[in-house]
Amino acid sequence: MKFERRLFLCFILALLAFAPLLAATQDDHLPDFVVTEVNDVTPQPHQEYYYEKGEMIEYEVVVRNANYQEGDVYRNVAVLFTFFARFGRFHSEYFTIPEMRAEVRHRFQVNTANGDVSYGLNTAQAVVDLNNAIPETEEFLNNRRDSPRVQVVERGHLPDLDYGQNLPDLEVIGMRNMTQGLSAPYALTDRLQFEVTIRNNNFAQANRVRNFSVAFQLGDIFVNAATTRIDEMNTEEMTLRPELFLGSSTLGDKQLTAFVDVADQIPETNNSNNTRDFEDIISIATAER
Repeated sequence: MKFERRLFLCFILALLAFAPLLAATQDDHLPDFVVTEVNDVTPQPHQEYYYEKGEMIEYEVVVRNANYQEGDVYRNVAVLFTFFARFGRFHSEYFTIPEMRAEVRHRFQVNTANGDVSYGLNTAQAVVDLNNAIPETEEFLNNRRDSPRVQVVERGHLPDLDYGQNLPDLEVIGMRNMTQGLSAPYALTDRLQFEVTIRNNNFAQANRVRNFSVAFQLGDIFVNAATTRIDEMNTEEMTLRPELFLGSSTLGDKQLTAFVDVADQIPETNNSNNTRDFEDIISIATAER
């Protein structure tokens, strides 16, 4: 019984010792920085969504303190702005908000002629207080926002957007394993020969498609050596015969996927059919034969 009383007394004393700290935590007023908007505000005239390489794109970033109270001021709040492609380069820069109250609007210009900007679909992203330098009520879930994507194309290659009728529609329509003399399961030293057929479903309206790539992913790794660069496709269908070296992968069962226009460089009427999975799993069982 004495032991239980002592244990209870220790518990009460511990609560009393931590009470000031708990009260201070509850009473402290913390901000909640939120990126509410990342908007393309490029002055007209320009062709909506598409930009020629070399054009300037202007963005406005809106940062708000969702937990603002009258008189709140937070100094030197950092915001990271990044303009990036899914498979390509990225351009990034910081700006600092000297005094953050309820809301701040800041404008950036992205020069697409910059070597850090890739052709194809690009996204602008803003992240406030990336390194969590200022304690907040919410640190992770709402401190970043992406803009709608824009398409950076070669100069002189802006599409005619009348109903999209002259845009291509690229699709991977077939994949065959043409490897001879090897059977599954494979080894990491093996090289597999594939036949891949791509088609422009909108060939009659968009006769030529220039400068895009077909890439291959084995499991979660892109097989860079198998990537095929196509300078011009002026037929409805095209057949490729890439060699797939398994040495860039790892042991196990892998899904093989082909991507046409992997960098989203070509404006299309439909981007949802740009990938195709090979029907059979590629099984890699040994390091070498």
